[in-house]
Amino acid sequence: MIFSAAYGGAYGFISGSRSESSGYEPHLFALGTSLLFALACVALAALSMRLRWIRAKFRKLALHNEALGRTAIGN
Repeated sequence: MIFSAAYGGAYGFISGSRSESSGYEPHLFALGTSLLFALACVALAALSMRLRWIRAKFRKLALHNEALGRTAIGN
């Protein structure tokens, strides 16, 4: 579904830009494309950092859980 939406959006944009009355400017198109690519890279980097942060929190939680389990069994 995501692929279809992305492909349809890109195809529609390119088809519209090839129209005679669209006022297509290649420099603005390149600028917009690079901006969207940069935003996608920032979003992927933020997602990666968030997943690392969550993984570290779960690792710390597991260590605390293990320590609590040992103290409960020892008593």
